[in-house]
Amino acid sequence: MRKKKSFIIAAVVLLLVFSAAMAWHLLSSPPHAAGIASGKGASGKVIEIFYLPHPPAVAVVRKIEAVAAKHPDFKLVEYDFTDAANKDLLTARGLTEHMPVAVFIGGNDEFDIDGRKVVFTNFPQGDAFLPLFAGAWSYDDLEKAIIMTNGK
Repeated sequence: MRKKKSFIIAAVVLLLVFSAAMAWHLLSSPPHAAGIASGKGASGKVIEIFYLPHPPAVAVVRKIEAVAAKHPDFKLVEYDFTDAANKDLLTARGLTEHMPVAVFIGGNDEFDIDGRKVVFTNFPQGDAFLPLFAGAWSYDDLEKAIIMTNGK
Protein backbone atom coordinates (compact mmCIF):
# COMPACT_ATOMS: atom_id res chain seq x y z
CA MET A 1 0.00 0.00 0.00
CA ARG A 2 2.85 2.36 0.81
CA LYS A 3 4.45 1.85 -2.63
CA LYS A 4 1.13 2.59 -4.32
CA LYS A 5 0.74 5.83 -2.36
CA SER A 6 4.32 6.90 -3.20
CA PHE A 7 3.72 6.14 -6.87
CA ILE A 8 0.52 8.21 -6.92
CA ILE A 9 2.26 11.14 -5.22
CA ALA A 10 5.16 10.97 -7.69
CA ALA A 11 2.75 10.83 -10.64
CA VAL A 12 0.82 13.86 -9.37
CA VAL A 13 4.04 15.83 -8.83
CA LEU A 14 5.24 14.98 -12.35
CA LEU A 15 1.88 15.99 -13.80
CA LEU A 16 2.01 19.33 -11.96
CA VAL A 17 5.58 20.00 -13.10
CA PHE A 18 4.70 19.15 -16.70
CA SER A 19 1.60 21.37 -16.57
CA ALA A 20 3.57 24.27 -15.13
CA ALA A 21 6.28 23.87 -17.78
CA MET A 22 3.73 23.87 -20.59
CA ALA A 23 1.98 26.94 -19.18
CA TRP A 24 5.32 28.73 -18.89
CA HIS A 25 6.16 27.76 -22.46
CA LEU A 26 2.88 29.13 -23.79
CA LEU A 27 3.40 32.41 -21.96
CA SER A 28 7.08 32.93 -22.79
CA SER A 29 7.73 31.23 -26.11
CA PRO A 30 9.70 33.46 -28.50
CA PRO A 31 8.30 34.19 -31.92
CA HIS A 32 9.61 32.24 -34.85
CA ALA A 33 9.92 32.99 -38.48
CA ALA A 34 10.01 30.79 -41.51
CA GLY A 35 12.35 30.96 -44.43
CA ILE A 36 15.14 33.40 -44.87
CA ALA A 37 18.24 32.62 -46.90
CA SER A 38 18.66 28.95 -47.64
CA GLY A 39 21.77 26.85 -47.73
CA LYS A 40 24.35 26.04 -45.07
CA GLY A 41 26.49 29.03 -45.99
CA ALA A 42 23.82 31.75 -45.94
CA SER A 43 25.62 35.05 -45.64
CA GLY A 44 24.90 38.38 -44.08
CA LYS A 45 24.57 39.74 -40.65
CA VAL A 46 21.97 37.28 -39.49
CA ILE A 47 21.83 35.33 -36.25
CA GLU A 48 19.57 32.31 -36.56
CA ILE A 49 18.41 30.45 -33.48
CA PHE A 50 16.90 26.99 -33.94
CA TYR A 51 15.31 25.69 -30.75
CA LEU A 52 12.95 23.16 -29.25
CA PRO A 53 9.96 24.96 -27.72
CA HIS A 54 10.54 23.71 -24.18
CA PRO A 55 11.23 25.89 -21.12
CA PRO A 56 14.96 25.08 -20.71
CA ALA A 57 15.68 25.79 -24.40
CA VAL A 58 13.47 28.91 -24.43
CA ALA A 59 15.40 30.23 -21.41
CA VAL A 60 18.63 29.86 -23.42
CA VAL A 61 17.02 31.60 -26.40
CA ARG A 62 16.23 34.55 -24.13
CA LYS A 63 19.91 34.78 -23.10
CA ILE A 64 21.04 34.55 -26.74
CA GLU A 65 18.58 37.36 -27.55
CA ALA A 66 20.27 39.49 -24.88
CA VAL A 67 23.69 38.90 -26.45
CA ALA A 68 22.31 39.60 -29.94
CA ALA A 69 20.69 42.83 -28.72
CA LYS A 70 24.19 44.26 -28.24
CA HIS A 71 24.64 43.97 -32.02
CA PRO A 72 21.74 45.86 -33.65
CA ASP A 73 23.36 45.58 -37.07
CA PHE A 74 22.51 41.85 -37.00
CA LYS A 75 19.06 40.53 -37.79
CA LEU A 76 17.85 37.92 -35.30
CA VAL A 77 15.60 35.16 -36.62
CA GLU A 78 14.21 32.31 -34.54
CA TYR A 79 13.00 28.93 -35.77
CA ASP A 80 11.07 26.31 -33.88
CA PHE A 81 12.49 22.83 -34.59
CA THR A 82 8.99 21.37 -34.37
CA ASP A 83 7.38 23.70 -36.94
CA ALA A 84 6.91 21.79 -40.20
CA ALA A 85 7.35 25.06 -42.12
CA ASN A 86 11.03 25.02 -41.10
CA LYS A 87 11.79 21.49 -42.34
CA ASP A 88 13.59 22.55 -45.54
CA LEU A 89 15.71 25.11 -43.70
CA LEU A 90 16.67 22.55 -41.05
CA THR A 91 17.77 20.19 -43.81
CA ALA A 92 19.70 22.98 -45.56
CA ARG A 93 21.52 23.77 -42.29
CA GLY A 94 22.36 20.09 -41.76
CA LEU A 95 20.32 19.89 -38.56
CA THR A 96 19.28 16.26 -38.49
CA GLU A 97 19.94 15.35 -34.85
CA HIS A 98 17.72 16.02 -31.87
CA MET A 99 19.14 18.99 -29.98
CA PRO A 100 17.64 21.76 -27.85
CA VAL A 101 19.39 24.75 -29.48
CA ALA A 102 21.52 25.52 -32.54
CA VAL A 103 22.82 28.97 -33.43
CA PHE A 104 24.07 30.10 -36.84
CA ILE A 105 25.84 33.41 -37.30
CA GLY A 106 26.14 34.53 -40.89
CA GLY A 107 25.14 31.02 -41.93
CA ASN A 108 27.79 29.25 -39.83
CA ASP A 109 27.46 27.33 -36.59
CA GLU A 110 31.17 26.51 -36.28
CA PHE A 111 33.92 29.00 -35.43
CA ASP A 112 37.60 28.99 -34.44
CA ILE A 113 37.63 30.92 -31.17
CA ASP A 114 40.77 31.31 -29.08
CA GLY A 115 42.41 28.37 -30.86
CA ARG A 116 39.55 25.92 -30.40
CA LYS A 117 36.71 24.73 -32.59
CA VAL A 118 33.40 25.96 -31.20
CA VAL A 119 30.09 24.64 -32.51
CA PHE A 120 26.95 26.41 -31.34
CA THR A 121 24.73 23.40 -30.74
CA ASN A 122 23.02 22.09 -27.61
CA PHE A 123 22.95 24.04 -24.37
CA PRO A 124 25.81 26.42 -23.56
CA GLN A 125 28.14 25.55 -20.70
CA GLY A 126 26.40 25.98 -17.37
CA ASP A 127 22.86 25.96 -18.81
CA ALA A 128 22.39 22.26 -19.57
CA PHE A 129 19.82 20.68 -17.31
CA LEU A 130 20.81 17.29 -18.76
CA PRO A 131 24.52 16.47 -19.27
CA LEU A 132 23.59 14.67 -22.50
CA PHE A 133 22.70 18.01 -24.09
CA ALA A 134 25.63 20.06 -22.79
CA GLY A 135 27.43 21.91 -25.57
CA ALA A 136 31.02 23.10 -25.55
CA TRP A 137 30.26 26.81 -25.99
CA SER A 138 29.50 29.79 -23.82
CA TYR A 139 27.71 33.11 -24.22
CA ASP A 140 31.18 34.71 -24.30
CA ASP A 141 32.02 32.45 -27.28
CA LEU A 142 28.80 33.59 -28.94
CA GLU A 143 29.74 37.23 -28.43
CA LYS A 144 33.17 36.62 -29.95
CA ALA A 145 31.70 34.81 -32.96
CA ILE A 146 29.30 37.69 -33.62
CA ILE A 147 32.16 40.19 -33.43
CA MET A 148 34.26 38.00 -35.77
CA THR A 149 31.38 37.81 -38.26
CA ASN A 150 30.77 41.54 -38.02
CA GLY A 151 34.32 42.20 -39.22
CA LYS A 152 33.73 40.23 -42.45
